[in-house]
Amino acid sequence: MPAHDIATRAQALTLKLLGVSNQDIQRLTGIHPRTVHNIMDRAIERGLDLNNPTILEIHVRDGPRPGRPKKKREELREQLVEQRTVAGEHRPLIALPSASLQKD
Repeated sequence: MPAHDIATRAQALTLKLLGVSNQDIQRLTGIHPRTVHNIMDRAIERGLDLNNPTILEIHVRDGPRPGRPKKKREELREQLVEQRTVAGEHRPLIALPSASLQKD
């Protein structure tokens, strides 16, 4: 099932609210009629008021993706800084035995 971008979903939702048939919406946008129904259901769940239909981004945005969330670069940087800092003192990322620092 192809994913449709947010603009196409908003267009399909607008057409649906204007009373255009699902078959015509499919012809115009390429979105399957069942998917049009799902888009409408999700928009209503997310607060679309059918008495005063103003489409907001929240009504048509992508839902959360399944699986483990990806860590952001900033979060990783903060974790590294946190690991290196103990009670305000910096400690090395790799602790070498002091004997390895002596020259033979």
